[in-house]
Amino acid sequence: SVQPYTCRRPCPWNTIYVCLNISSTDHPVIKVNAMVGEAAALPCMCPPDWPPYLVWQKSIDDQALVVNYYKDDDQEDNQMALEYRNRTELRLTGNCSLVIHIVCSSDQGLYICYYKKKPLRHEKIYLEVTGQYQHLFPKHIVFKSFNLIKSINMLPLILNSALWKLISTMK
Repeated sequence: SVQPYTCRRPCPWNTIYVCLNISSTDHPVIKVNAMVGEAAALPCMCPPDWPPYLVWQKSIDDQALVVNYYKDDDQEDNQMALEYRNRTELRLTGNCSLVIHIVCSSDQGLYICYYKKKPLRHEKIYLEVTGQYQHLFPKHIVFKSFNLIKSINMLPLILNSALWKLISTMK
């Protein structure tokens, strides 16, 4: 919405009124849903002729975490947060979307796609993650652990435990 701002300053010979309309258009936040363990595609519709500069950040409180980064045909892993390395990819053909693989509950939150255009442009996307027990037992860890337990003949013990009942409901 446009909120007018009026600046009034008297002059010695005359009175001049200056009216400035200052507005800021907040980009709407796009909501994306993803299941734990699946991939999530976060859209960012940059123009086809965009200059080669793109940064995806996750907003956490007052901080920004770099999720993925692209500049002049270069993706530098050292610019990215550790928890997103080898789990994200950029779709640079036709748009600037970010794909997060093996989504976990900590991925939930506000993401911002910045791309270079005069002035710097951005898109806001909120990723909502759904699923149960995602902090405790990601599937790929559970099954590797299960194979280890099975190999040391502890299967009867684990089958009767509350942990097994919890794991078996995750399938």
